[in-house]
Formats: sequence, structure tokens, C-alpha cells
Amino acid sequence: MSLFSAMISTFSGGKLTREKTEKLQQKRLEELVSFARANSPFYKKAV
Repeated sequence: MSLFSAMISTFSGGKLTREKTEKLQQKRLEELVSFARANSPFYKKAV
């Protein structure tokens, strides 16, 4: 599930299942770490 479709589902009153919520959280964390590695000298070395 893409972030956009998750947002639409949430805003339209739908609820995500626990499994979908965990997958979305994991994907967003991976994207955040990837961004940090690409844009921060500290995280290029630390993570």
C-alpha cells in the first residue's frame, strides 16, 4: 500500500489493519533512514 492510498483510506474514514499499519510504518522508516544516509554526513557513517 502506498503512502498516498493509506492517507486516502484514513481520511475517508477507513481504518488500516494492524498488518497494513506495520508495513506502512516499516516502509516509512526505511525511507527516512535512506533520506538521512543520503543527506547527512553523520548518518552516512553511523547507520
